[in-house]
Amino acid sequence: CAQRLPGLAGCRQEARTHDGAFSVHVAATHAASGWRLAIEADGPTHFPLPGREVTGVTLACNRGLAARGYAVVSAPYWEWAEVKGGGIPLQAAHMQLKMEAALRQQACGQWQTAWCGGSSLSGACLHTVQAHSFGFNGTGWAQ
Repeated sequence: CAQRLPGLAGCRQEARTHDGAFSVHVAATHAASGWRLAIEADGPTHFPLPGREVTGVTLACNRGLAARGYAVVSAPYWEWAEVKGGGIPLQAAHMQLKMEAALRQQACGQWQTAWCGGSSLSGACLHTVQAHSFGFNGTGWAQ
């Protein structure tokens, strides 16, 4: 599915990081910025009940990936369940927003349990997105 998203290159499923320390569900390169993406499908075991905060193990893995230069794109199971019935266009739009948020988060130099500035282009790190000149323009990644 990630291979169908515009602006991605070199999509690989179940890929290892360059040092072999981590495995990611999908590894790709954001073509406009050259940044590496780690796309993770996070199921229920990544979130303790009843809240939606990631487990310590998941947070440590995400921080480890970020430290290795990956923008981590988390696709939590409940979000995917909401867009799954909308077909490929809705799923692709959802993942584009998630990628924007992850790239902005990585550009901010922060990897927290919450996204920096939310899931839209308005937010605390908009200046970073503008400085790096990348983002989704509704039809594909713009530079």
